[in-house]
Amino acid sequence: MLRWRLHRFAFYLSVFQVGKVVAHVAISSDVADGGLRRALLRTDGHDGVRLESSASGGALFQEEESSIRVRESTHSGAVPTQNGVFVHAAGDTMCDNCGDVYYEIDGSGNAWALVMKLSKNEFCYGSSKWTSLTAFGASHLNARVIPTEGQYDAKSLAFSHLQGVKKILIESNHGNTATLLFAGTSTPRTLLTTNTVAFSQYPDFDLWKSVFDPGTTYQKAAMFMRGGMSVQDPPPVCRSANYDVQGSGLPCTLCFYASSGTGCPVAGGPEDVAIGIGLHADLDSAKCSTATNYTASGASRLLIWAVVDKQELDAFDQASI
Repeated sequence: MLRWRLHRFAFYLSVFQVGKVVAHVAISSDVADGGLRRALLRTDGHDGVRLESSASGGALFQEEESSIRVRESTHSGAVPTQNGVFVHAAGDTMCDNCGDVYYEIDGSGNAWALVMKLSKNEFCYGSSKWTSLTAFGASHLNARVIPTEGQYDAKSLAFSHLQGVKKILIESNHGNTATLLFAGTSTPRTLLTTNTVAFSQYPDFDLWKSVFDPGTTYQKAAMFMRGGMSVQDPPPVCRSANYDVQGSGLPCTLCFYASSGTGCPVAGGPEDVAIGIGLHADLDSAKCSTATNYTASGASRLLIWAVVDKQELDAFDQASI
């Protein structure tokens, strides 16, 4: 079916396998600027769900411009094995009583759980929503569409209860991703809000700024903070002294802080600015889940994925037998 309206087109594609529909994809694209957004569907081990854009300046997954939704029948079993919503029941060793969790399975069999979306101000630094064991706005988490600026924040029960996570991936409307790697496994909540599990390698500032603020002028002596504490294990790459937040800078839940200018490794200061997630409301109470008034590229809009690798999935599968 093909429908035209103004400069926008939309078409709907059904994928069939052994005589039944296994997934439906709705793809829309704004072609007013001559750009074309193309999407590929991955289901049951085939090519991945990824949206690529040739339109200059176009953000990925904008709900108002271009979106891709995979709608599959909710599947069951011990662990997720295909893209879509998986229902975790009570007593589930992987995610006890988590209910609906949206997963994408990569080519290596790793499961990517969509645990958060951020674009507003519900998850400022110090908010009890970070540590609460309950969900928040979870109905928004059944598809990979990035929210519009200031639209909503959402947190899945899997944020607090999903076990076996060793990697977190943050995906932004800027079309970039940053990965956090940890030395051990835990829940996303523990990995992102506490310093209980160390990083296996220091977060990459260049990737981080590409996700949150590609145009930032604050690049000097970048230092990571988690749960309001400066991360010094492993040792920071770009700060050689003055490790605490300098000047009038304020703590965050998960961010880099850096000073105006460039330099790596150099001493921090004189004035640090935070770039990341769960920023202090005193900086910008309307956007503090993801941005401050220092952000040059506008408020970030994020998908946060928790990755359970194939080895952990297999262990959970065996534990259920």
